[in-house]
Amino acid sequence: MLKHLLTFLCIGLFINAVEAQFTLNTVPPLNGGNGSGGAAFQVTANSAIIIQGFNAALQSSSQTIEVWYSATDLTGPPNISTANGWTQLGTATVTGSSIGLSPVLQQIPLSVNLFMAPGTTYRFYLGCASCSVVYTTFSASNGNPYSDSFLTINTGTNIGYGGGIPNPTFHPRQFNGGIIYIPGTGLDLAMQSIVAPVSLAVGNNNLTVNVANSAADTIFQADLHYSFDGGSTVTVNDFVFPTPLAPGQDYDFTFSTPVNVPMDGTYSLSTWVSDVNGLSAADSNSTNDTLTTSLCTGLAGNYTIDSAQATAGSNYMSFQEALADS
Repeated sequence: MLKHLLTFLCIGLFINAVEAQFTLNTVPPLNGGNGSGGAAFQVTANSAIIIQGFNAALQSSSQTIEVWYSATDLTGPPNISTANGWTQLGTATVTGSSIGLSPVLQQIPLSVNLFMAPGTTYRFYLGCASCSVVYTTFSASNGNPYSDSFLTINTGTNIGYGGGIPNPTFHPRQFNGGIIYIPGTGLDLAMQSIVAPVSLAVGNNNLTVNVANSAADTIFQADLHYSFDGGSTVTVNDFVFPTPLAPGQDYDFTFSTPVNVPMDGTYSLSTWVSDVNGLSAADSNSTNDTLTTSLCTGLAGNYTIDSAQATAGSNYMSFQEALADS
């Protein structure tokens, strides 16, 4: 007979309203033509913004793109490394398209948002040692710089470089892509994720959530709540963060009252924030205050799966039957 240790987890469905995003692209008017390694460019925040990702045009094939930024290496040939003041924001694997005359922009999300205060300028690089991020040979007729009321993208002389990391040398080159962002003004505490539990166990389960400052104002305190399967609300009033949350910072909070699961099954769990900084009014973006997920208990232990022996004491006749019971 076939015996397996089965530990089944019910994966939750996370529901979180999406914040209103804005995008500033250099395409069009830029139409491609070059692509080797990556592209460097400048971004200036005209007002407070939170960068959530990038758009980039890529030549064909699946590529892992690195995202770097620097607050000091702003002009001249880039020297992209942590030793030279550059910070890697993350990586993303995406599949490009043939560039032609109309580059197809692909989204490159960030796992960690980047806050930019008004008037600050950062230099960015998207690419890798052997990627094919698309860029265009500089021409004044292309309309550089590219600007809206929130930010400006500069790809011009002594700023825009193309080529592989760490020292792209082709110059001047203009980045074919864009910035995905939300306004960074105001007060906004976001309920980002449920850290634990991933699945439920019968009995008490410690509940940890991650909250983040998604705007410009420092956050000192908030009320945190949860409700398990539509039951009564557990509230922690006026929780003061050990260190005030600056823009872009997050914090894992564990409720002292655990989630109590009476029996095996599937349950809903809602968590939310309110009264940020002791203000009775909602923060400036209420769409990310609440997070709802579906969790279930799972099988754990030694189970026998054997269709031929099912009538002689097997727990399950097939894996499908066991999964249906998980």
